Amino acid sequence: MTKTIKNLGNSAGFIGSLICLFLLIESAALADYQKPSTKDDAPKGEETTITGSRGLGSCSEAAKTSFTALAPYGHIGKSFSTHPTFTWHIPDAETYPLQFRLYKYDRNSKNSRGELIAKETLSSTPGIMSYTLPSDSPALESGQKYLWRAILVCNPNSPSQSLVIGTGINIVEPSSVIATQLERAATPVERANIYAEAGLWYDALTEVTTKPQATEVEAYKNQLIQQLTAMENNTVNSSQFSPEAEEIQKRHQQQLTEIAEKYRR
Repeated sequence: MTKTIKNLGNSAGFIGSLICLFLLIESAALADYQKPSTKDDAPKGEETTITGSRGLGSCSEAAKTSFTALAPYGHIGKSFSTHPTFTWHIPDAETYPLQFRLYKYDRNSKNSRGELIAKETLSSTPGIMSYTLPSDSPALESGQKYLWRAILVCNPNSPSQSLVIGTGINIVEPSSVIATQLERAATPVERANIYAEAGLWYDALTEVTTKPQATEVEAYKNQLIQQLTAMENNTVNSSQFSPEAEEIQKRHQQQLTEIAEKYRR
């Protein structure tokens, strides 16, 4: 009997340890993304893009979600990385050509976007898809804004059917304090938390979309998408946009809502 009670005690201690570990994981996943508060928050119409001729944006009529940038449109997302990762949602099960374009932003340029500095042709994959600038490509400049575009080519013979998404990214100088915190972080969720609290959307999302997928990583990825959806919804109700940008913002919020529902647990 004594042995049985001892074993039960050990089991209770083990279960207690598991509960504590679970609570620690959940606590680590509760950090909120902090929207940067700068004068450059609100993008203009030419800085955000959603176009397409098939509903809200899919090549296949069977798709239940839309081709969507997993990035803020209501403000310009930031990154420490000089070779950042860009992420979007692909609604179609079929594979289509996908073109990526990156511009060094210059509003006074002829195309209102700036110099094309990177382009790549990819193949779409269903669900969340990411593209990282190659490490051997020229580094992006700190303090510079860039615009990125992803073009899903539904029909190569009919360019008008292509779907286009895109928004801006600000490259910022790494903080020594945050760099020290990141050196001490042991997991993707811990690093994502640090980035999120520092207002570095692109880096936070990268940590939970490009690393091996564990339960806590998936949970935090879904949480970030939910937070972005709520934040974009609040931005839609503001008056900081031009009419063109406001319409784009509304469509983006609708698309994010679809995706948030898809990944909600």
